[in-house]
Amino acid sequence: MRVLVRPARLAAAAVSVVAFAAVSGAVLALPTAPATASTPSTGAAAQTPPAPPALPGSPGSPGSPGSPALPGSPTPLTAMLRLTVYEGEDDGGNELREAALICDPDSGDHPNAKAACDAVRAAGGDLNKITARDGICIKVHQPVMAAVDGWYRGAVHFRKTYGNDCALKNALAPVFDF
Repeated sequence: MRVLVRPARLAAAAVSVVAFAAVSGAVLALPTAPATASTPSTGAAAQTPPAPPALPGSPGSPGSPGSPALPGSPTPLTAMLRLTVYEGEDDGGNELREAALICDPDSGDHPNAKAACDAVRAAGGDLNKITARDGICIKVHQPVMAAVDGWYRGAVHFRKTYGNDCALKNALAPVFDF
């Protein structure tokens, strides 16, 4: 019998958040634990695996009391999202554009971070709850997929395909207005 150090999904989520923080230039402090090799059980007490890093939304994690803040900011971060638009119906297509969105303080390389963060906050971090704006789009089928990864009071992983870029921008404005 082998002792599982930590689930692959948790490790992948932690790596994604740390990688996003490195790319966006944000300061992110995650506790680290030394790696422990899996050990077979020999009848003796099995070795206890180290505790995984704090999950977003838990005490000591980003967006919770005691979470890290950007340098010069007195308030903890509440959201750090990587927004990506892909050509086609999945994230295997060409990446058309990407933006980093950080909230509280509202920043990142998104051209209208304040409006985008306001929309994310109003939706409680659930991009499916963003109210679509009225708009007219041409009926050309050129599918694009909106992808959001990061955290807002918990892990965020959003994927949705739209008939074209205009339909995406209307559905998720102002978050995808970049």
